Amino acid sequence: MTVATLDLEALEQRAETEGWDAEHPYQRSSREFAPYSRNTLDFCRALPKCELNAHLNGTVRDATIQELAGTRTLNGKPLSLARLVNLTQQMSPSLAECFQLFDVLHSLTTDHVALRRITREAIEDMVADGVVYAEIRTTPKCRPERGVTKVSYMQSVLDGIDDYFASTGAEDITVRLLLSIRREQTRQEMMETVMLAVALRDRGVMGVDLTGNPTEGEWEDWQEALDLARQQGLKVTLEAGETLNPVETAAMLAWGPDRLGHCCCLTPDLERRLLDLHIPLEVCLTSNVVTRSVVNLRDHEFSKLHKQRHPLVLCTADSGVLNTCLSREYAIAAQAFNLTERQLQSLALNALDYAFVDELEKVSLQQRMQTALRGPPSVVETLMPAPAAFNMPTSAGAATEGEAGGAPPQKALKQAPALDVDAFFSLEGAARQQGSLRSLAGQFAGIPGIVSLSGGFPPPTLFPFAGLTLHLKGGGSVDIAEPSAVTCAQQYNFSLRGHAPLLAWAEAHMAAMHAPPPAARHQVLITNGGNHTLEMIFALFMDRGDSLLLEEYSYPVVTGSLAQPKGLHAIPVPIDEGGIIPERLEQVLAELRAAVDAGTSSVPFPKLLYTIPTAHNPTGCTILPERRAAVYRLCQRYNLLLVEDDPYFYLQYRQGAAAVPGLPGLRLSGSYLSQDTDGRVLRVDSFAKFLMPGLRLGWVTAHPRIADKLTMIIQSHTVGPCSLSQVVAAETLRAWGDEGLDAHLRSAQTEYAQRVATIAVACERHLTGLAQWRHPTAGMFLWLRLLTVQDSTEVWDALKAAKVVLLPGRTMHCRSWDPSFRSPNLRASFSNVPVPELEEGMLRLAQVLRDHAAATAAPAEAGGGGDAAAATGVLRALSDTTDSQGSGSGMLLG
Repeated sequence: MTVATLDLEALEQRAETEGWDAEHPYQRSSREFAPYSRNTLDFCRALPKCELNAHLNGTVRDATIQELAGTRTLNGKPLSLARLVNLTQQMSPSLAECFQLFDVLHSLTTDHVALRRITREAIEDMVADGVVYAEIRTTPKCRPERGVTKVSYMQSVLDGIDDYFASTGAEDITVRLLLSIRREQTRQEMMETVMLAVALRDRGVMGVDLTGNPTEGEWEDWQEALDLARQQGLKVTLEAGETLNPVETAAMLAWGPDRLGHCCCLTPDLERRLLDLHIPLEVCLTSNVVTRSVVNLRDHEFSKLHKQRHPLVLCTADSGVLNTCLSREYAIAAQAFNLTERQLQSLALNALDYAFVDELEKVSLQQRMQTALRGPPSVVETLMPAPAAFNMPTSAGAATEGEAGGAPPQKALKQAPALDVDAFFSLEGAARQQGSLRSLAGQFAGIPGIVSLSGGFPPPTLFPFAGLTLHLKGGGSVDIAEPSAVTCAQQYNFSLRGHAPLLAWAEAHMAAMHAPPPAARHQVLITNGGNHTLEMIFALFMDRGDSLLLEEYSYPVVTGSLAQPKGLHAIPVPIDEGGIIPERLEQVLAELRAAVDAGTSSVPFPKLLYTIPTAHNPTGCTILPERRAAVYRLCQRYNLLLVEDDPYFYLQYRQGAAAVPGLPGLRLSGSYLSQDTDGRVLRVDSFAKFLMPGLRLGWVTAHPRIADKLTMIIQSHTVGPCSLSQVVAAETLRAWGDEGLDAHLRSAQTEYAQRVATIAVACERHLTGLAQWRHPTAGMFLWLRLLTVQDSTEVWDALKAAKVVLLPGRTMHCRSWDPSFRSPNLRASFSNVPVPELEEGMLRLAQVLRDHAAATAAPAEAGGGGDAAAATGVLRALSDTTDSQGSGSGMLLG
């Protein structure tokens, strides 16, 4: 059977004439780049990776091509490995010739048995290469002579995916599909592909891509099908800019796909437009050089875009044809662009942000990647859910569920009803409106030629500073010299949402770190720090007598300075070392709901849950990912707002000082915001704990209606955060960039991890048998449970006399107002005391506890009898307590 018309002899002659013979494909046009090292490749292979551009027919193994080609001919001669695969290993065919080669591969693989085989083998190869998430793209084809319809084609691909999981029993990769629209297809063929993707959406098909020979077709030929895909809720990625075609590429950018591929032939204007739009880009280095879309890697757009922090993801496109793999693409990038291991890790981790997978699955994948990078979490290792089953819907020409032999189709997540934000507002919150002065002035915004006589702003000519220079500890400086920045630093806020550059940083930062679901349309605004943000939130939602859910131990500013003065009913939620216990939260909510409905409750049903999810203050616990998902579902079921107060998010050091997460690792931590599809999460962040508390700055991310109301409160409270602080923060972050911020965070995380190690050793040495504790993995607090007292205030006077200060646990409990409540806990802060004094502090605490135990035992001994013997036995038991009652003892809430 003759499968294509391709002048293979001419190509082979060219290969012989050019005489190219080197190991790495990119060297064909880039001889000045030395090969990457084996160590670099091994490092890249160990990275957990996401493959977002893999053409199924381009992933075929050499051996499989040779086997399939053994029975077929090309131009009358047998097809062979030497005649097909070696072409791409020995010379640089033109772009058109490459696509002719791809057509040959399509003809080899388009039958049911071959499709099923190459799909399974593609997944096997990706898993062997360290890929944990893959989006495989393919064009459904009809081959009547082989009994292949578009539906049966896709059934064979899905069967191949099922074959992999059935044969391995593994859960080591998540596989999703994109259906490819080819440039040369007819309108009807394109529309059929889109509708087939819609039909298979519950089977793991996430969207469509536009692919094919970039020299064929025009934008108008494909736009109707792409518009239909978008209307149907499919994700869309476009392969663009493989050749210089400014008109087409501009149209694609204007259309605004979810991702783009290649974009290696851009004019300066198009490059700026791409940067402005921030559309994630699939980069296929080997493909771009082999097809001669770029002359050499030194001229590749990757270098410029990476320096501008544009969202990039490395891909293979056609790993089999190009004799590459994703690890090799990472190694090529490392060598060609001088990337550090940290930058390679960032590329790998960030790739998941741009994947077409739902947010809850993304959280699980993030946890898997975190485990692969840094080892299992110290408390629990969260495993990724089993891959969803891939089964065809029953239709003409499709197998039924039973015939396919698969599991039921993947179920869509149940959608919560639309959130009625206004129903949560307090009387004050509901009455809040924009100030009349700003409302009137806003009517003239954007109108040219306005002479504004409305605002009472001092003239900048009277400001004292002509510029500011701040010297950084690590060398260099932050220069605030640009006139507009100097003026902004000394003027009132013109925007209640915050200084524009700082606000832009916060918006981009939240998108990169948490990727909140777009459906909730969260907005960010700059605030005067965490405490002020919480005060505004309580004013916006809480009336006197309302109920508030919070962890049983909590931030004393909330329990003592906000909840009590406002007359709120604080409802405690039990916690342990894994954070809020969802089952206990559900019990509290169910019982309270029943009591309120029956009219027997003395308190109203709560509006919101306040929680500190990371390095909880005071207990130091961090919520487990699966618990976070369960808590969010309970908030949906019982219609609660959730205040996620996370000031210690940046101070995580789970693996100790030797392997701190830096900025990239924090992206794997997850958050309530990252799964907030409803807009019910108010996330509170602060610059205080990781930058400078003296700035008195933070930011909040919330539903747009809530954000608007908060700006109305800001207008009356402070007219916005300090302008000088905002400019200093913005310019510092700009000067650092992500790399500088990462270095700063690593330094802070290392410092805290070392302090934890010091105080942990001191506890083991002095407090074993006297107290219980758990080794912190984030934050700045050590939570102690005293074994010799019922309430830690019993030793308060002795602590003062010993000149060692720790906070009694009862002062941070929801029942701190109750004189009968007892808590044997103490909170020790290790953040700001000189390191040598950490040991001295634990030594003094130990002596106080020993003296107290001896003093309380003496009266019992004087009384004689069994009580005295029992008291002596207790003291002996405490003195003999092993390490099992120390750092491994649990949450110890008392």
